[in-house]
Amino acid sequence: MFEKFDFMIARHQELTEAIGQPEIIADTDKYQKLLKELASITPAVETYEEYQATLTQMEEAKEMLQMPDMADMAAEELKQLEAQKEEQEATCACC
Repeated sequence: MFEKFDFMIARHQELTEAIGQPEIIADTDKYQKLLKELASITPAVETYEEYQATLTQMEEAKEMLQMPDMADMAAEELKQLEAQKEEQEATCACC
């Protein structure tokens, strides 16, 4: 399911590197084409990265639940992260 995002992230990185190369910058048509492609995939890449960060934070909060002195704070954080995850899943096509 997430394979397309793995491809998009790799392509985003390629494009970011390419538009900084002098020979690409010198070729106005190619430079513009790459900039447009980069602009078209950046929102999806950012959304996917935010979603992945939320999942990572949830795992960290679950680990903190095992620590007696951190359990209350971790439970509250996990509750907020689960709500954030649900919102992300409802508003994007990455999940």
